Amino acid sequence: MHRNRRDFLADVGKGMLIAGVGPALAADLGISSAFADEEPKRLLFGDREPLVALMQETPADRLLPILVDKLKAGTDLKTLLAAAALANARTLGGGDYDGFHDFMALMPSYQMARESPEPRRSLPVLAQTRLPS
Repeated sequence: MHRNRRDFLADVGKGMLIAGVGPALAADLGISSAFADEEPKRLLFGDREPLVALMQETPADRLLPILVDKLKAGTDLKTLLAAAALANARTLGGGDYDGFHDFMALMPSYQMARESPEPRRSLPVLAQTRLPS
């Protein structure tokens, strides 16, 4: 599939629109409210929690081989990407957020992966899957 610059920029614009709507939807769902006198609670992510925790707790220099093993064991790339986004949010949320470059690169890397030949499909996502220490 060959894409031109106009298609790429249209996809980026759609992603930015979705990102802009995100906080409002979170507020409507009641998951983004916090009060100064409340003790912060750890976000939990249901069935993705083990993978998210693995990404957060594994030292960065050991993470990539573990994620490759997860892919070989049947974890799909979309699940891996979602867990990376959630780990990024929990790791960096509520503080000085300096992980937005990594976070914003996840969806374009997934799109590149979807357009890549099967043997190399996971490479664009794996190249972006890192967490700050």
